[in-house]
Amino acid sequence: MLNLFIAVVLEGFSSANKDFTSAVTNEDYKNFLETWLEYDPDATGWLNLNDLVFFLNDLPSPFN
Repeated sequence: MLNLFIAVVLEGFSSANKDFTSAVTNEDYKNFLETWLEYDPDATGWLNLNDLVFFLNDLPSPFN
């Protein structure tokens, strides 16, 4: 009975994930990271506040 319950729950998650579509694709994410690396070449995870405006302007679609 427990296995049946777990199977029903997992099937619910599976069907919910099929219905979810993201506005941001893997390619968009890759482009974001490439733009980020232009402003953070050492991969510190931080941007200079003065660079933030330029970074936001350089972001490709759908981020801009």
